[in-house]
Amino acid sequence: MHLKEGLDDPRIMEKIRRVLTPQEFTKVDGIIDLVFSAAEEAKKEDPLAEEATDDEDEPRKPKFIPSNFREACAAKVQKYLGQPLVKRSFASYSSPDDSTKVICINSREYKKAKASGYWFAFHPHQRDLLSESSKSYLALGCGSPDAVLLIPGELFVTWLERFHITELEDRFYWHIRVDKDKEGFILRVRKGEKSMRLDEYLIK
Repeated sequence: MHLKEGLDDPRIMEKIRRVLTPQEFTKVDGIIDLVFSAAEEAKKEDPLAEEATDDEDEPRKPKFIPSNFREACAAKVQKYLGQPLVKRSFASYSSPDDSTKVICINSREYKKAKASGYWFAFHPHQRDLLSESSKSYLALGCGSPDAVLLIPGELFVTWLERFHITELEDRFYWHIRVDKDKEGFILRVRKGEKSMRLDEYLIK
């Protein structure tokens, strides 16, 4: 249970299930691969979405590692929704009957000249989790549990085509860029796409 809560990628959990299934013989290659995969997944934070400016088509390298205040954000979401949330994996939560699902990710504040910036990485398995439930949410912790944006999952997945993507050999993820100015929160997107205000999604 503790290992499951420390992982977020369902592919690794499936490897664990296969290893624990009784077999006539044991192939150590698969077990070794599983140990390394699980260890890397359990010890890392969410990959930080890399910084991109409005004049760039591709993101640049990250300049900091996000802090983890996910549990506090999840507690705030739970209170706002008025129902208990059970931690299912590193970043996913759901109601006891699984009717409501929440992906909770956070970012440290990044100071800029006239605003604050926040960067998040969003993964395909997280998109799938939001899509499989009629009542799902993405919670973005912006700098601290005091600023949590709660966006309906059904709506958020329609925005994904507007974001930058990082593609690696074994995975890819979307970049979520949020800025905060004097008026509130703004979702930044790729060049050529229109940014949007997020203030209506801020948990008061």
